[in-house]
Amino acid sequence: MNEQIRATVHTTYRHEALPYHGLDGLLSRCAELTGTGEAQGSRVMFLLAAAKLDALRDALRDDSDDFAFVATDEHGRNPARITTMLDSFQATANGRHCVGVNEVVYAGRPPQAMAEAWLAESVLNSTSLQAWPLSVVCLYDTSALDGQALDEMRRSHAVVRGEDENGAYDPDHAAALFQASLLDAPLDAESRTVGPGDLSGARAFVRYNAGDRGLADDRLDDLVLAANEVVTNSLRHGGGTCRISVWDDDRSVVCEVRDVGVITDPMVGRLAPAPNAASGRGLWLANHLCDLVQVRSSQAGTVARLHVDR
Repeated sequence: MNEQIRATVHTTYRHEALPYHGLDGLLSRCAELTGTGEAQGSRVMFLLAAAKLDALRDALRDDSDDFAFVATDEHGRNPARITTMLDSFQATANGRHCVGVNEVVYAGRPPQAMAEAWLAESVLNSTSLQAWPLSVVCLYDTSALDGQALDEMRRSHAVVRGEDENGAYDPDHAAALFQASLLDAPLDAESRTVGPGDLSGARAFVRYNAGDRGLADDRLDDLVLAANEVVTNSLRHGGGTCRISVWDDDRSVVCEVRDVGVITDPMVGRLAPAPNAASGRGLWLANHLCDLVQVRSSQAGTVARLHVDR
């Protein structure tokens, strides 16, 4: 296939699942994509756990500038960052087609992070992404994932490679996940109500209680800044007051912000705001400061949970 023909292949957005079996299956699938598949002639970004990236680099034996490698167990600990990384990759391609080979759902993720990974996959079907010159190929290791994760794969992808038809696909799945309730805060959480003019008090509350739970130095500053951004949004758009809580959650400290406002777009906070945007930075910044961010919204109100690892 010559370069002119390659440039015309898959110039519009696509999102599909690609099951594989074990490491050998992963390497084989990725070699197919870059050798004879739709990624041939495109810029390709691999978003995988670091150990898999090392094996993939060795298998591809290609140091081309067309390949980028991102370790999802480092930069993608918070699955909400994946959309931003894909956006940044395609935005710097000068219109050239790109392929994002993405494994955000993988065995061993804690339950809360896995739930956010499912949501991160589902929002990739958003109509707001359809103008991207990008194909997103989402990898799923059938040798390691349980039945629930594979069911979620089918709900979140109109196309599952290797299957003639995917009748389980649900175009409204992202909205359903986004509107689902989170478990209540634990009984030992410290909580307070925040009203207009009380941002400094909210910051002091988070700093004291997160520091008291072992969060220190830069990580404490990250949580305080993220909480400040989310509380600011809440006071502006969530009814004028909010409830903040802080507690321990295994390896992390959690700060929750609840209000009575309603967010209708599950993509909130997942794309970088325009440089001249007057708003929209709060949740996006929180997603990049925290190790996990959970946002849920329905007619019952909105909750944002910020997790920062110790």
